[in-house]
Amino acid sequence: MPVLVPVVTAMLCCTSPRSERAPLAAALPNDNRTPAGVTIAGVRRIRLVVQRALWHPDADNGPSLQTEAVGEEGKAPMIPAPLIRVPVGATVDASIRNALPDTIIFSVQCGENCQDSIYIAPGATRPMPVRTTAAGTFTYSSALFRHGAVWLGSAAASQSAGAIVVDAPNAPPDRIFVVSEWIQQWDTTKAGDDDRLIMTINGKMWPHTERIHAVVGDTLRWRVVNISGDTHPMHLHGFYFRVDSRGNGAVDSIYTPDQRRMAVTEEVAPFGTFSLQWIPERVGNWIFHCHKAFHMSGFQHADLAEERLDYTLPAPHRPGATDADHAATMMAGLILGIDVAARKPVDGVVATLAGAPRADGTRSMAPRKLRLLAQRKPGKYGLHGYALQRGDSVPALDSLEIPGPPLVFTRGEPVEITVVNHLDAYTGVHWHGIELDSYYDGVAGWSGSTGHLAPRIAPNDSFVVRFTPPRAGSFMYHSHSEEVRQLALGLYGPIVVLDSGQKWDPATDHLVVLGFVLVNDNPYAGVNGAVANYGMRLSAGKTHRLRLMNILVDNDASVSLVGDSGPLTWKVVAKDGADTPVAQRIERAAKVTLGPGETMDVELTPKPGQYQLQMLSFSNVLITINVR
Repeated sequence: MPVLVPVVTAMLCCTSPRSERAPLAAALPNDNRTPAGVTIAGVRRIRLVVQRALWHPDADNGPSLQTEAVGEEGKAPMIPAPLIRVPVGATVDASIRNALPDTIIFSVQCGENCQDSIYIAPGATRPMPVRTTAAGTFTYSSALFRHGAVWLGSAAASQSAGAIVVDAPNAPPDRIFVVSEWIQQWDTTKAGDDDRLIMTINGKMWPHTERIHAVVGDTLRWRVVNISGDTHPMHLHGFYFRVDSRGNGAVDSIYTPDQRRMAVTEEVAPFGTFSLQWIPERVGNWIFHCHKAFHMSGFQHADLAEERLDYTLPAPHRPGATDADHAATMMAGLILGIDVAARKPVDGVVATLAGAPRADGTRSMAPRKLRLLAQRKPGKYGLHGYALQRGDSVPALDSLEIPGPPLVFTRGEPVEITVVNHLDAYTGVHWHGIELDSYYDGVAGWSGSTGHLAPRIAPNDSFVVRFTPPRAGSFMYHSHSEEVRQLALGLYGPIVVLDSGQKWDPATDHLVVLGFVLVNDNPYAGVNGAVANYGMRLSAGKTHRLRLMNILVDNDASVSLVGDSGPLTWKVVAKDGADTPVAQRIERAAKVTLGPGETMDVELTPKPGQYQLQMLSFSNVLITINVR
């Protein structure tokens, strides 16, 4: 069952043989805490060199890769490249030396499609123009140049690239996380062959990425920098973050207060950036990760070790393996682990976070109880999906829905969901976008806290999840175990949380869930489980809400609404379950791009006619909408 992976089109570099004359220097992981260079007489002096290096993206004593890397002259190379960080208006004297046998193209603060690249011959040194006139987050990068063009070799790497930060006056402290990738076809002579994939944050892949330690009530400010050739929808478990800026590597748009919005998943484009701020409100273990399943899959450990595995098969169960082993080995790549501790008591009273969303009266309210069954059908791959037990009647073992049945909750009302595993493999469910206790978050062997970690749900076993949704909105639930395989086979579904006293009316409130659907054992993008001939009926003159959800394994989706006269308009009223700022709820072109893990609620009041909702991804779905 081939699962399509986006083709990397930028920052490709070589894997030329290692020189026999001298050992390669080891590239160190760069946590982006220490800026490069020294300041002399008010001028920041930076001297960089591009060279070949030996890189250990997993454990320090684990398998290695050879790649291009950047370091300061006289110091070890680093991955990602050294951080350039100066105050706005600073004078920078920077240069770059090419210690490679190839000419390189060097790009500074000009984004993905740079037109102002610097060509540096082998052994040559060129000035590196760093602009400091505007505050923001930017990128710099290099690529090999052969035969008159950027060399599109068999390996793709973005390790010889890094971040540039120009600080505004009195800027508060923050952290910088640089996302990079290394890709190489297993068989370079076979067109379309699968890839070896290595994804890192600040030079390391999970579980060797940095652990973030925070305390309830802390204010965390992060800059996310993508130096790879792919998009990355970055998802925070358990909490919302505020998006404060977005950039394309060349220009950074810093948002005014009325432009800032809340999200749980934010996609960053190739060589793009965004900054965020968030406040942890509950203790426990959490993760921040790319929501493309391949980008956080444990297959990367095998890929690094040059062990080609079949991701269409259930992961082998190792006797004696613990749930914590699962968290360490079944995930990899673009994941940060976050440990949130309780704030120390003040005068004997434990401090709490003022303003955190809480529902009144929930302690005395009995929870609504549900049984959600993870099921499979016989077949080559054994189609997976969820079924909801309604009453005492237990669904047949091969009955399921793709997407899973909509779970409709009410804000402030507690729920208790017993997840029953009828699969032939371990599983777990993540309640995507829901603010809940860590133990119920769904990452087996990690969610919870030391000594009380959430278990995997074994075949023919169950796990009880408890939470009280604190806000109304559109959310999702999906497998967080063997994500590539289980998402592709159908283990995903929508969640709708309504305000107190509100009832869900499917006549005006429509779910549009984009996910994988298997047809004759081949994967397609499907909407609400259909890959074609899906229709919707809307009443003219009424306001309708479309809850758009992308839960594809690894693919972005372009969503647009068109009529006979061309594109239409709608209002974006919510993103990831959070209402958009009032100033942004305006009529705009009815077209958005959603990365995996993103949801968006749009409203429209259509006139009579026939329209098409176009969902364009690795395969396309055209939904006919009849309005009468």
